[in-house]
Amino acid sequence: MTEFHEWYMVFATKEDAANNGHPDAPYLEDYGLTYAQFCNYVSKHHKIRDERASEYKKEDKRVEIYALIFSLAPIISCIVCKITGSLAAGWIFLALYICVAAIGVYWYSHLPYKTYNEKFQKIHDENIELYLANLRRYQEKYNEQHKNEQQNNSPSVDRLSQWTIKESRSFTQEEIDSVTSNIIVESEYGKSVCFTMKSGGQTYIPLYTSSASNVGESIDMGQVKVLTIGKTGEADILRIKA
Repeated sequence: MTEFHEWYMVFATKEDAANNGHPDAPYLEDYGLTYAQFCNYVSKHHKIRDERASEYKKEDKRVEIYALIFSLAPIISCIVCKITGSLAAGWIFLALYICVAAIGVYWYSHLPYKTYNEKFQKIHDENIELYLANLRRYQEKYNEQHKNEQQNNSPSVDRLSQWTIKESRSFTQEEIDSVTSNIIVESEYGKSVCFTMKSGGQTYIPLYTSSASNVGESIDMGQVKVLTIGKTGEADILRIKA
């Protein structure tokens, strides 16, 4: 499954897609789906995934316990030898002890995979998965085209050192209110912030070279600075310093 933040191009109808600047994007109606069905599917997947993550954390604790049990096996075996006065009894106990512990480790290591794979299969919807596959292909194509446009229209990272900062300002409240969400993405010439607009579509502004934020993170629009960078003979460009 794709992470939810990647679904910034989900449109219910062809008209919605066209109005938001993506006339060629796949849309739910064409697959016989509604936005409510899509969100319900996403919600179920996330619930199962969260349950699985919680179970894996418990499994880590169990493995630690079994590792401790394994480490105690020789000591307990020696005690059995001393009590029974039989070396064979100690070896038999050690073998049984290790077998039982190994079975426990195997069982608890593989049970979560089987259980949660079955849960995913129960809610699997071939139609939604087909839509998601086509959506991923469209988004990859769109992102690649956008990166190429940015590369052609913006100065490279290496050239930025030759530019000077003409203005540094904060985002206005109006600008902040116009954005639904944002996420840092990778581009050919550096990292950019992808803003999902309330009016529809996305706006991209590259990060300044000294920004320490990482791909996949969001920025606090109230804390970062918007830089206007200029150079003689070139049009001014914007950069975000986070």
